[in-house]
Amino acid sequence: MVIPAELKNYHSFSETRTRQYGGHLARLTPRPPLILLQGELGAGKTQLAKGLILGLGAVESEAEVVSPSYTLIHEYAAPGFRVYHLDLYRLESVRDLASLGLDDFIARAAGTEPPLVLVEWGAKLAQAGNSSWFAGGWLEVRLEIISPDERKITSRWRDRIDQAKR
Repeated sequence: MVIPAELKNYHSFSETRTRQYGGHLARLTPRPPLILLQGELGAGKTQLAKGLILGLGAVESEAEVVSPSYTLIHEYAAPGFRVYHLDLYRLESVRDLASLGLDDFIARAAGTEPPLVLVEWGAKLAQAGNSSWFAGGWLEVRLEIISPDERKITSRWRDRIDQAKR
């Protein structure tokens, strides 16, 4: 997958611009099967997810997208495919992730069109090392807090699990 230069390194100066960045990611073709969002608490992962899910046409308003921190997963219906928004912040170990049965859930729910899986705290999924999640490659998006009003967002395409563990 080729990521446009303006999306590889981006500086956001507001939550609105972070959501707009998510909307730009929604227009990438081909659509990535997996997007891992990484960054410290408060970096803007959920804001980016709001823009992405809205940009995919899965909701009519960004207010419909909330962090699945306590439910762990939210499901949205985009035109022609499902979007699964996961937040792994509360998981403490790889064993916790395995016990959720997410592989089976997503395989059953996906139907014929491959879903898009969007994961906040995506490094935890990479640490689990389940290669089936990564088989089609994935987009890694890192959000870095520069100041209270500025975020540096970097995106890159990955196609090998050993890249994600770095």
